[in-house]
Amino acid sequence: MDHPLRVPALTLVLLQLALLLLLASEATSAQGQNSPPTFDEFDETERYATENMASGTVVGGPVSATDPDDDTLTYSLSGTDASAFNVTSGGGLSFKNSPNYESPADSDKDNDYELLVNVSDGKNAQGNDDSSIDASIEVTVKVSNLNETPYFETWNLITSLEVRENRDADWYIGDEIEAKDPDGDTLTYSLTGSDASVFKIGSSDGQIKIKEALDYETKSRYTFKVRASDPGDLYAEIEGELITRRS
Repeated sequence: MDHPLRVPALTLVLLQLALLLLLASEATSAQGQNSPPTFDEFDETERYATENMASGTVVGGPVSATDPDDDTLTYSLSGTDASAFNVTSGGGLSFKNSPNYESPADSDKDNDYELLVNVSDGKNAQGNDDSSIDASIEVTVKVSNLNETPYFETWNLITSLEVRENRDADWYIGDEIEAKDPDGDTLTYSLTGSDASVFKIGSSDGQIKIKEALDYETKSRYTFKVRASDPGDLYAEIEGELITRRS
């Protein structure tokens, strides 16, 4: 007659204890499996912006990390020029203020903004809450120049010029006309408009002259426009008027 196998009580207790310890160890091990996010070392770390781009516009693609556990990631910025930027929840960079090529805000004043993009998954290796930075990557945002339109100062209008009739050819009309260029380009002056052919202008100094003596009885009022053009064919114009007076 077979007898059932009897396990001593002490052995049973030890087996149960061993099982509990194994389960606890597995649970602890599972908690300690949090893997930190990383940036790909081959990621492109340069972004390109054009001056005057609107603040808040994301510059290029996001600087994003990957997380093996698919944890929610938090991005932050640090480094030399970090204060000029905001970062989105997905790692997108944007200027806080529209960049100006002629007046750069980066520390080196060379329009190359250098900063660190940092990432955290909010956990430590054991899976407990921890907001420490897990990884960082150096990024450079390069701002390129944009050709900007010349302009005339509001005070530099030429609407009431006068000249006596029968003045000699090449007689100066008023002062030199001067426009401004945001890029510092050299400007070229020319004349357009209905009566432009009566006058000539210094292409570099903006000085208007009459081509020949004017006769009051023939015509007493002339209108024209002064155009200031930059090398990129952008230009500004102001209207001018000349009144001829009797001698």
